[in-house]
Amino acid sequence: MLRIYYGPDTYTRSQAVAELERELDADSMLPANIVHFDGAHIDWAALLATCDTVPFLAPQRLVVVSDLLLQAQARPGRAGAGRRTAQNGQSPTGHDALPSYIPRMPDTTMLLLLDGPLNRDNALLRALQPMAEVREFVSLGQQQVLEWVAARARSLGADLEPRAASLLVSSVHAGDLWTLSTEIEKLSLYAAGRTITESTVRRLVPEAQDSNVFAMVDAIVACRLDTALQQLRLLQQEGAAGPYLLTMIARQFRQLIIAEDMSAAGSGGSAIAEATGIRFESAVRRVTQQARRMGARRLQDAYELILEADLAIKRGEMDEDVALDLLITQLAWGEGAPPRVPTTTVAARR
Repeated sequence: MLRIYYGPDTYTRSQAVAELERELDADSMLPANIVHFDGAHIDWAALLATCDTVPFLAPQRLVVVSDLLLQAQARPGRAGAGRRTAQNGQSPTGHDALPSYIPRMPDTTMLLLLDGPLNRDNALLRALQPMAEVREFVSLGQQQVLEWVAARARSLGADLEPRAASLLVSSVHAGDLWTLSTEIEKLSLYAAGRTITESTVRRLVPEAQDSNVFAMVDAIVACRLDTALQQLRLLQQEGAAGPYLLTMIARQFRQLIIAEDMSAAGSGGSAIAEATGIRFESAVRRVTQQARRMGARRLQDAYELILEADLAIKRGEMDEDVALDLLITQLAWGEGAPPRVPTTTVAARR
């Protein structure tokens, strides 16, 4: 039998593979009958010979091939030609051999093709679909992820507040179920039967702290000084150290400078994502919009202020909290920024 599992949701796909293995392992002999192949460097003779081999002391053999359909995607229109060449008396080869082989594959073999996202016009997928059980694992929407997070927490015996679940999902990218699963496990162990609250998530999930930094930078860009200082206080109350906060602020503004420079030069979103290290399209758009709003001059001034604050702290000229307060005030002031206060003067006032 042939099964095809593909799509961007690798977490749910991995769960489906584990479930399939449990179904096939009734006699605990499956580990001795699982063979893996890399579709990018496939040995077709070895693959077909493995599929033809009788399983060892078990009713079925599981043959898993990764990224085979993706490799065939670069060869549009070729898959399925195997049947035509066979009819002409020639032996099909490579990807073309698979559609003609599957009907005669032994019943004792379960062939599983695993792939990431595929084009709808993938010729090999179309050729194999009528003779396979096909499952596409699509990325979940935000509401679906919220439901998934709640269900995952319940499965671990944890009680997750709705606001805590929302913060967790907004902090960790909605498509990254691997990270969400790990964080839920960590939170459930920490809670030990207690309700997992929003403050618990902020304290234990690094991405949640980062999201507060993003909110603070958003307020700075919009020149909302009160909001920026409130976010700073929240981070400090949650135990975020001064060096960490300064590093995160510097990282955000470095990304803004890169995005502004590349956007002005006509670079697209994918190039900006690669240069800044930002993984997600929505985050790239947000950073690019913020960079355009601030402009090159204000961004340059901001980076110089960050450098001055860093040096003042490291030289012992200014207390960390005072330096951060002054920095956020200067960054969020906007046009006509307040004059720089000499660090020695601020230190003398403490």
